[in-house]
Amino acid sequence: MYRVSHISTSSSEGGSAVSARRIHNQLLANRINSQLFVSDNENSEEKIFFFSTINFLRVVDKFFNYLLNKLGLQYFFVPSNFFLNKDLSKSSIIQLYNTHGGYFQITTLKKLNSYAPLVWRLSDYWAMTGHCAYPGECEKWKTLCKNCPSLKGYPEIGIDNTANIWSKKKKIIEKLNLKIVVPSDRMYKNVKKSPILKNKEIYIIPNGIDTKIFKPLNKKFAKKQLKISEKFSVLFIAQVAFDNYRKGTDFIKKVLDTFREDKNIQFLVAGMGSEKWNDFSFKNLITFDYNKSIEWKKLLYNSSDLTIVPSINENFPNVILESMSCGTPVISFNTGGISNIIDNKNGVLVEKFDIDKFIKSISSLSQNKEILETLKKNSRKTIVRKFSVSNEVKNYIKIYKKIINENNQKYSK
Repeated sequence: MYRVSHISTSSSEGGSAVSARRIHNQLLANRINSQLFVSDNENSEEKIFFFSTINFLRVVDKFFNYLLNKLGLQYFFVPSNFFLNKDLSKSSIIQLYNTHGGYFQITTLKKLNSYAPLVWRLSDYWAMTGHCAYPGECEKWKTLCKNCPSLKGYPEIGIDNTANIWSKKKKIIEKLNLKIVVPSDRMYKNVKKSPILKNKEIYIIPNGIDTKIFKPLNKKFAKKQLKISEKFSVLFIAQVAFDNYRKGTDFIKKVLDTFREDKNIQFLVAGMGSEKWNDFSFKNLITFDYNKSIEWKKLLYNSSDLTIVPSINENFPNVILESMSCGTPVISFNTGGISNIIDNKNGVLVEKFDIDKFIKSISSLSQNKEILETLKKNSRKTIVRKFSVSNEVKNYIKIYKKIINENNQKYSK
């Protein structure tokens, strides 16, 4: 029996972390020896362990992360990485998720690869750039990052050392026994343009959703549980739900202003910082603090008639999959791999920055129950047919078996 070790910033916070835990749990359900190593919370009963073993050093990491990022030395030195969990050395395969976040030193890639072959599931562009997760319109990552136009882009750095960081990534990654997994056609094409990653084997595996968990519920019941009225409800949910340019909070402000006087519609905003929207005195707005609970998220989706995703840079958002799996259609800007999920039969796809059409789509669907019902049914059908977690994990298992066979052939010669 082979052992798959997953490495993620967290087991619960953020889309990549949710995916890491979902894949890990599904592998366990398939009786595959899977372990998840994280920087935040250990839970040995669920085979979730700390990536590094010295508690004190994990606190020291935060200081070094702050200081070195200011100096432009992003993830050049993370003290806790000198004491990695020893169980990592027993891995047959090591699968990476987000390695940015201040817990993972760039050179640790070489150490992990000495234990086992690597699979890197990309949730963003950080592996290809000089510091940022989403380069937006900047294309310097295709040649050499330098003179960065967005040093404050997440993860932020102070001094522009992007050329050095980009070159260091290239030097390390090109020597790794590494396979890349991306969720969409668009990201596949971009990875093929990356001098850092283009020579690696690249696979497309769309994100999956547990359709038995995220499923339609009676909307009256869901709204009653959340103590909200039965008005037409539009949901915006993000880990950070205020002052988050990438997730489109600037556009959320325009949407809320447009419908400020509409008594037949209510907006639900959920996530960290959501309470700050109350300062604008929108009478048809209900805010919810950030919550890790899956049951809470399921109630939110089911209490809503629409979910809106006005992000200007995305990859393959779990929010869209979760919402549609609950039978709640999505209006979204066309960015990242979203066009692989939404079409005109199951939701509404709007060209990026076209906020007028975005707003008109909300208004139109709030008044046309027949079209909305069709979108609801097709949303659920799309996820069940194309994006179930069982399909997702079957594709990962195929890659794992290929890696194991390659290793067996290598050592049998």
